[in-house]
Amino acid sequence: TSPTAGIVLLLGALVALGTWPAMMDVCTLYKRNSTHIYLDYATGDVLLAILLALTLGSLGPASPENPSFFVQVADIDRNWPSVLSALAGGALLMFGNLTLQIALTMGTSLGVILPIQGALCVIISTTINYALNPDANDPTLLFTGMFFFLLAILASSCAEVGYKGFLANYELEHPKGIAVRRAERKTKAGAEASKAQDERFPDGGEPQASAEASEEGRAESSNGEVEGELVDEAATIRAKQQSSAVVRGLVVASCGGVAFGFFSPLFNIGVNDQFRWLPEGTVHLT
Repeated sequence: TSPTAGIVLLLGALVALGTWPAMMDVCTLYKRNSTHIYLDYATGDVLLAILLALTLGSLGPASPENPSFFVQVADIDRNWPSVLSALAGGALLMFGNLTLQIALTMGTSLGVILPIQGALCVIISTTINYALNPDANDPTLLFTGMFFFLLAILASSCAEVGYKGFLANYELEHPKGIAVRRAERKTKAGAEASKAQDERFPDGGEPQASAEASEEGRAESSNGEVEGELVDEAATIRAKQQSSAVVRGLVVASCGGVAFGFFSPLFNIGVNDQFRWLPEGTVHLT
C-alpha cells in the first residue's frame, strides 16, 4: 500500500505496455497468421488473469476493505453491476488491442498508431476519471501531466512524419531491423538453393538453329516489354490499394483509441461504485 510500491508497479506496467505491440509486430514477420497471433495474445491474457486472481488476488487475510477474490465471486448475486462494468471495460480493452493489430496488417505504421491511440486514451480516460472522482485528484497536477504527455505524443508524431518525408525526398529506405534481416536471409537462402538445384539438373534439348534462336529472342523481348508494362500497372494499382488500406487503418486505430479511453473509467466504476448501484453491505470489487 506504499506510494513507492505503487510507482514501481506503474513503471513496470509502462514498460510492458511499450513492449507488447512491438512483439506482436515482430510475430507478423515470421508469417504467423494474424488471427492466430491475436488468439495467442488473448489466451495469454486469460491464463495470466486466472493466475493472478488465484495468487496475488487471494493473498493476506480477507476483510471488508480488502476482500479476497473468492469472497468477491461468492457475492456475485449482489455485486453483479460492478462485475458487468468491469467486463465491459475488459471487452473494450481487448477491442482496442485488436484494432492495433488490424491497423498493422493494413500497413499503418506502429509509430503512427500508438500516438493516435495514446492521445485518445489519455484525453478521454483522464477527463472521465476526474469527473468520477474529483475529490481524489489534484486537477492542476493531473491535467499538467496530461498536457506534457500529449506534448510528447505530438513531438513523436511530428518526428515520424518528418522522418518519412526525409526518406521519400532522398529515395531512401528505413534501416531494416534484426527480425526483418533474418527473415530475408531465410528467403534468399531458399531462392539460392532452388537456383542451384535448377543449374544442377538443367532441362535437356537439341540446339536450335540461329534463325530460330533469333526469332525466339525477338519474341521473348516483346513478351518482356508487355510483362514490364503489366508489372508497372500492377505496382500502381497496388500502391493505390495500400494507400487506401492505410487510411482505413487510421480509422480503425482511432476507434481503438476511443475504446481504450473508456475501459479505464468502466474499471473505476466497477471498483468504486460511484453511481451507488450496489446494495448496502455488498462486497466491492478490488
